[in-house]
Amino acid sequence: MVSLTGVAGGFLALLAVVGAVAIAAFFSPSLRGFPATWMEKHLFPDPNQIVLKGGADKRNQQQRKVYRLLAFGDSLTEGFTEGGNAFHPYAKRLGDVIYKQMPQDWHLQIEEQGESGERVLLGMNHRLQRTLDEHESAQRWYDWVLLLGGINDIGGDDSTAEEVLAGLDVLVQMCLKHGGNVLLMTLTEVAMPVEAVEKQRRRLNQLIQEYVLQEKWDKSGTAAGGSGALAAAGGGPASRRSKPRVHLLDLAAALPYESMPEEQRWEVWDDGVHLTMAGYDRLGEVIANALLPLMQDELRHINAAAAIAAAAATVAPATTAADAAGAAAAASGKKQA
Repeated sequence: MVSLTGVAGGFLALLAVVGAVAIAAFFSPSLRGFPATWMEKHLFPDPNQIVLKGGADKRNQQQRKVYRLLAFGDSLTEGFTEGGNAFHPYAKRLGDVIYKQMPQDWHLQIEEQGESGERVLLGMNHRLQRTLDEHESAQRWYDWVLLLGGINDIGGDDSTAEEVLAGLDVLVQMCLKHGGNVLLMTLTEVAMPVEAVEKQRRRLNQLIQEYVLQEKWDKSGTAAGGSGALAAAGGGPASRRSKPRVHLLDLAAALPYESMPEEQRWEVWDDGVHLTMAGYDRLGEVIANALLPLMQDELRHINAAAAIAAAAATVAPATTAADAAGAAAAASGKKQA
């Protein structure tokens, strides 16, 4: 009886060990073949994926006006580096740079939504629409959507530059209907490019530039609601942004590969397509430098409009009270007569 108990105990112990190994095999990136950072990001989402700026006091944050940015795209937005063993989104550095220039009464919120390997023509449109719908249902609107995508389309299948541009146009129209500005970026160079792919990349960049400069996007309809900043400042659909809401960032020119000095190239580029962590920081700075003047101009406009509205609101009650007093005096005079 004792020996049977010992055998049973040993068997149970063996099962426990096997079970522990199985669990470790599932959750261990090395045993499963997935990079550790990939597992952490996709199975256990990092709360810092959404970059928040504006102070630690939640009560003060609730009182501040909120300016929201959405970084949307593929692996270059997700910050894919070191073969997928690390992710370092440019949104982190972008937030650091922009926050230093934000007015104190504004709260900056940046959300990074990059998906490695995703294509404009397969996946991005559904994901973006879902994201915008979720925020609209919560009465939150993005003030800017930063769009970068298309390299997986022209590099992974037979999609032409014209087809990818049509897909980008769908994304842009979604953002305009949502009520936000759009920063549309060209595609960066890659190391040792395939001739056919490079030809399509150059063509797509040309089409993107023409698309923005010709204001083809201006045919969009009226947005369903106010943008985040306008809504926070008391604006709604009637106070739409009056300036062009689609802007171009020629990322290919701002962050070149071929013409970059070799020592800098080693610092910026990881595998000839993706960037190093330092490279993504530099990308964030490039985008921030392009975005800041546009943001600051808009914030001045919003603050000025809010000040005028506040002044009108304080004058209106006084006028109404004076009119009421005058009417009362007139009525009293009539009664005495």
